[in-house]
Amino acid sequence: MGGEIESHARVRAYVREQWNALSSSSDADQKITILRDVACLLPTSATKSHPEFKDTESFNKARDIFTKYHYSRFAGNLLDLLSHDWVSDLPRKAIRNVIDEFYLKGSPQDVFPILCTAVYTSPPSYKQSKSVFLLEEFFRLDLLKMIFLNQVEKHSVSTSETVSQAEMWDELVSLISSFPDKMANALKKQISQVFMPSSYIRIISTCLVEGLEKCHMLLLEGKDCSLEFSSQVLGKLCLSGYSETLWKHLLPSLLVFVRRDFVWVRLCERLITGIPDRCMESVIIPVLTSVPWFGMVESLLGDSVVHKHKLQYLLCTKLLLMRYFEQTLLLQNVLGYLASSHTRKPLFKSCMIRVLQVWVDGSAIKRTSYQQHYYLSKALLICLSFVKEGEQNDYQECLGILMRGMQSHLGSSDPKIRSLGMVVAESLTRTLQPHGPQLTFEVDKDESSAQLISLLVPPEDPHTQQAHRNMSGLSLAAGDHRGEVNSGDEVRGSKLQVTTQPDFKEEELDSDDDFQPYDLSDDIKVTEVMTPHYIRDCMEGLIKPESPDQTEACLRAAGQLIRTNPDGLTEISVEFMKILLHLSDEESIPEFSALRFQAMVALTTCCPAQVAEYLTGEFYGENYNLRQRLDILEVLSRAAQDLASPVKQGESDRPKAVQQVSELSSPESWQDVVRKRIEQKTRRFAKGSSQPKPVSVANKFAPVAGLFFFPLLLQYDRKQNTLDLLGRDSLVLSRLVYTLGVVIHAAVHTPIVRQMGATGLEFIWALRYHGDGSVRLSVLFTCAMLFLSVPANFLVNELQQEVTEVKHWLQDVAETDVNTECRKLALQALILLDAALTQEFQSATIS
Repeated sequence: MGGEIESHARVRAYVREQWNALSSSSDADQKITILRDVACLLPTSATKSHPEFKDTESFNKARDIFTKYHYSRFAGNLLDLLSHDWVSDLPRKAIRNVIDEFYLKGSPQDVFPILCTAVYTSPPSYKQSKSVFLLEEFFRLDLLKMIFLNQVEKHSVSTSETVSQAEMWDELVSLISSFPDKMANALKKQISQVFMPSSYIRIISTCLVEGLEKCHMLLLEGKDCSLEFSSQVLGKLCLSGYSETLWKHLLPSLLVFVRRDFVWVRLCERLITGIPDRCMESVIIPVLTSVPWFGMVESLLGDSVVHKHKLQYLLCTKLLLMRYFEQTLLLQNVLGYLASSHTRKPLFKSCMIRVLQVWVDGSAIKRTSYQQHYYLSKALLICLSFVKEGEQNDYQECLGILMRGMQSHLGSSDPKIRSLGMVVAESLTRTLQPHGPQLTFEVDKDESSAQLISLLVPPEDPHTQQAHRNMSGLSLAAGDHRGEVNSGDEVRGSKLQVTTQPDFKEEELDSDDDFQPYDLSDDIKVTEVMTPHYIRDCMEGLIKPESPDQTEACLRAAGQLIRTNPDGLTEISVEFMKILLHLSDEESIPEFSALRFQAMVALTTCCPAQVAEYLTGEFYGENYNLRQRLDILEVLSRAAQDLASPVKQGESDRPKAVQQVSELSSPESWQDVVRKRIEQKTRRFAKGSSQPKPVSVANKFAPVAGLFFFPLLLQYDRKQNTLDLLGRDSLVLSRLVYTLGVVIHAAVHTPIVRQMGATGLEFIWALRYHGDGSVRLSVLFTCAMLFLSVPANFLVNELQQEVTEVKHWLQDVAETDVNTECRKLALQALILLDAALTQEFQSATIS
């Protein structure tokens, strides 16, 4: 013990003496001599003797003590001493051989913090430039890799040394993870390419891989090793925002390692799961979105999800229920990893039940975005893909949860939500009770439903798929060696096997069977029903049809008859609309809905006052279903747009069919033909428009706009047995609000639009916080149409307080609404409002 204390005192005195001489000396040779003597005590120095410590034992002790206790302070003080004046009398070769090697041959875990601190804390100077140069050499000589390799070896140390080692690790981890950012802050545009994130992260990934390889070698030799330092660096770098770049370089090597042996599997698992809990999410998510198959996730994570609570919360709760990702691969990796082992199977089952409970919750459907709900639907379909044959009885609880929550989907006003409910319900009942009663719906096949159905097939190992492709390639190649004659014989043999029927004899076949049948695919159906030529005949055919063909003929002719024979239509328009409104498709007529809708729109356009008054009055009637009420709103909105649309000169009262007939019946004269040819080949260079000015026509919608709008607002808050707009029938309410917006926009430039705007703003203000997202979307649409149609001076002068409140509400919706479409539409409404107000203020300033 006394000898140890004496050695420490002797080394301390020697280092102090040399530093005092170095800092006060002005002789270049003396400086070089002092630095060379001190450099002999470096651990990588090739010198075996020292003038102060002459025997080998004392020299080795002095080297260990200097490296452990004095090197960091001496190297840091030497950097502070460096300046242009101090090194001006030193030969360039001496600076490179003595000063540079003093840092590049020192302990890497001590040198790296010293150089980084010198760069961060120094202004532009010789000291900073020298530190940057030394760091570049540090990276070039792979000394950063030595830090990782040194920390891999596990040594037996005392408690005090363990504390100091933990402090050193924290400092190194912090420096390594923040190195690119701090270097950029210190050097600005003068930063070296080596220190850029792309190059630096590639170096770090190489260090991590070589650290794993050294661990593997130590384990094969029966020695202890540690990946704690590497895990901390990995977690801190991912937490600092370099996760995608780091895993892009690191993951391919890990996927190769885990296919070699079980030792590599354990090493990769320790590297990933040994990260601190605060870094877990930033590390795991890039892994789950990049690993091509869920079987490899098991090799990287093992069974750590069972005993690590942070990882279990992340995989089983947060990634499934609190976040959503566009990549389907993440869900397949998470759920496939949980379902691929009997130890994790209980977690998989609980996850499936919890996801289903959230999926059927009506409150969650209304208050979450469609993307989140679609994400949950994908999770459920992926869960079903991992339910194996014979395990259906373990998941019968899911069927009860599904039946209790299907009403929330089928009663939703969003057709996409209803479609998701149908697809998931069909798939779940088909998988969990393949031999029992199943739910079936008429689902429109679109891209979303097709993607969901494709998830019922679990993904395969890409290496297996590649092997199958290689085998098929080999079989094809083998077939090529057999020759074309053999393959042709096989084809002919297969054809002969299909076409030949041994049960019949050739002489028994009728000669007429050799004739080819006629192609009837393009034939037109011929009907004996006469097409009606008068409106009353059309009405009678719809009321009392003699055959389905007569109903179809009357319905196809209704729209054209209404537009070509407007005379006398006013008296029978309401009766005709009543027939069309109550007409049902009992004969399954093709395009029934479109033909009926065209006829109703034509009738409303030709007789707007009478028909609009009837439809708005019947909208709140008691003996109507939701489909009929939606039809009323659709007809009113379409007719309002048609009435407000300007028509070309000469087309106001003449249908297109009549115009075409008149054009054909009056052939052009030769003068007209010549004049048209001259006009087509004439180039005009005169200024001004060569086209005649448009002729103004009366707005047909202006006199009847109020009939389309105000009656729809009278009884919206009245609850009936067949209609509850403020309750269960939010689908009709959203369509009503949308129709009001369309009518307001159709009434632009009309005198009554001011009153409609004030009334409409008061109406939608009461619905701004509705729980159904489709209603909020309709409210925002109507609000945007109001800003687009109502004069800006009326908004500023008469509705100033209301507009201010609406603006604050729109800003809140654009920032906090859970529905993505609502946020987008609120932002568009704000843009329209700001544009209208800006234009009004500019015009007021000019005047």
